[in-house]
Amino acid sequence: MNDHPNETLHKLRIASQRLSALFQASPDAVFLHREDLSIVDVNQRALEMFGYSREQMLTFSVRDISGQDYVEKVARVAGSQIPVDRPMELEWIAKRSDGSEFPVDVRLIRLQMDIGDEVSLVAIVRDITERLQISAELAKSRREWSHAMDFFEDAIYLVDLDDRVMHANRAFYLLTGLRPEQVIGRDITAIMHPDGERIPCPVCAARNARRDTRITFEQNDPRNPVPFPVDIMVRITRDDYGEPIGVLMGIRNLSAQRRIEAELRQHQDHLEELVQERTRELEASNQELESFSYSVSHDLRAPLRSIDGFSQLLLEECEDQLDTRARNYLQRVRANTQRMGHLIDDLLLLSRVTRRSLSHGKVDLSGIAAAVATDLRDNEPGRMVEFHCQCGIWAQGDGKLLRVVLENLLGNAWKYTRKEAKPVIEFGVERQNGADCHFVRDNGVGFDMNYHHKLFGAFQRLHSMEEFPGTGIGLATVQRVIHRHGGRVWANGRPGAGATFYFTLPTPPA
Repeated sequence: MNDHPNETLHKLRIASQRLSALFQASPDAVFLHREDLSIVDVNQRALEMFGYSREQMLTFSVRDISGQDYVEKVARVAGSQIPVDRPMELEWIAKRSDGSEFPVDVRLIRLQMDIGDEVSLVAIVRDITERLQISAELAKSRREWSHAMDFFEDAIYLVDLDDRVMHANRAFYLLTGLRPEQVIGRDITAIMHPDGERIPCPVCAARNARRDTRITFEQNDPRNPVPFPVDIMVRITRDDYGEPIGVLMGIRNLSAQRRIEAELRQHQDHLEELVQERTRELEASNQELESFSYSVSHDLRAPLRSIDGFSQLLLEECEDQLDTRARNYLQRVRANTQRMGHLIDDLLLLSRVTRRSLSHGKVDLSGIAAAVATDLRDNEPGRMVEFHCQCGIWAQGDGKLLRVVLENLLGNAWKYTRKEAKPVIEFGVERQNGADCHFVRDNGVGFDMNYHHKLFGAFQRLHSMEEFPGTGIGLATVQRVIHRHGGRVWANGRPGAGATFYFTLPTPPA
């Protein structure tokens, strides 16, 4: 049964209302215009986009809202035959009410509608300013990324999930000798293995399995796709959800590195020969030094003992025949020969410290310091010296040589506190700059810091022999021992206010 005319009119009215609602709700600007480009109707978005009122718009032609360079193009497009069933798409430059121009994307649709016996055109217009800006930024980023890739000396290329090469840097073309038209869009497996994979390629396997890997191929490796040693890297690129979106690959030519390694091996062989030669020379020098030490120890001591012995006999047997001056001369001869003997002993000790191989172990420094203090008191029981020794101080090193260190430092402290009414000597350890610093401190005569650089030199003295006897070798020996242990030694002092000698040693294992 046919609809009643009133019912048909009602349905048409409802359909018209729906079309009008869609027309006004469109997020794009919509224009309805005639063949002569005069505007018949616009939606609300068109008014917002162009900045005109509806009354103004309905008096305009499409030419009035087009950019200056696009007016003639508008006429050409309008004059063309646009099929009813196929829209035309084009990019345009539109003009707002303030005269500013902006890019738009236009879709033209020809509709068969009765409007004053004319055929109407519908133009759907979208502002693409932001899209073009984003495209420009993306193009700029791609250019910058491409320039950055060309900066690397390693060959780098990007492969999609279908193994097609999307991008390759300059180093890739230099390495492979290929041209961009031979690479971009082509299958990477066919590029790297043009004759087919005669032997399974672990790089291709890792790429197909979406697994990061790094593989080195030497020049003679049958799996190597190039005729020189290379390091090939495979990195799977992923989206924000961890899904693979591509593969970044890199090839590093190892030819230069292999040449350098070969040269280093040659230099190393030559260096080993040089070290062996220098070792032989050092051993010969040590043997000569041993011979010299033996001569000093035996050949020089014998005449010194004879001089000292005959001088003593003269004093004892001819005492009645010698006046005071003669006896004084003989006593001075004996004193100097004895001093010469002590000097020989100290020089031999310094020589042994230099040559002696270290025997590392855990050393009880507190126990050694206490034993040295006891020896000093036993040698001079008449002296009352207050001695403080911190307990539980251990170090890693050669126990015999470290005893030499403490004998010299504590012996010096004992000697240079001789004129103090209440001499005090202290041995301990304190923390400085994150390291344990052992010290020997006294309240003796001290020294002027302007001359501290002379303290550890052989035969260097800051006090006269008459005031404080000694050979000037002790602190040089201390420095030699500490340096051989990998530590350092230094001192602080002031005249009349005592001195403190510090030294560091390796910490023993827990």
